[in-house]
Amino acid sequence: MREILIASAIAFGVAVGQLLLRVFSGQGLLGFGVLAIALGMAISFPAAIVYHLRLHATLGRRGELDDKWIWHPTRFHKQLRQNERRYVLSWFMLGVVGWVMALVGCGIALVSVI
Repeated sequence: MREILIASAIAFGVAVGQLLLRVFSGQGLLGFGVLAIALGMAISFPAAIVYHLRLHATLGRRGELDDKWIWHPTRFHKQLRQNERRYVLSWFMLGVVGWVMALVGCGIALVSVI
């Protein structure tokens, strides 16, 4: 099932890329892709910093983080109390949105170059 979803996503991406190339110039798509990458990184990088600081402040004061928490912090999400989840995870989700925006920009830039 997973392979079907991956193949469908690739086919959909190629079809959308061809449609975009018919509507917009390759140079215009490249510029839009680079802009999406820059905007996505401008959103995700500061959000990631705030997320890590808040996660450390919340769980670190209770002693629930180990020495290697920075490399895989999502495993500690289940330790957040209900009233702490919004405080920490809203920044996590904002970072995810920025990261996806940057990935989409990479795809658009790739389509414009190909």
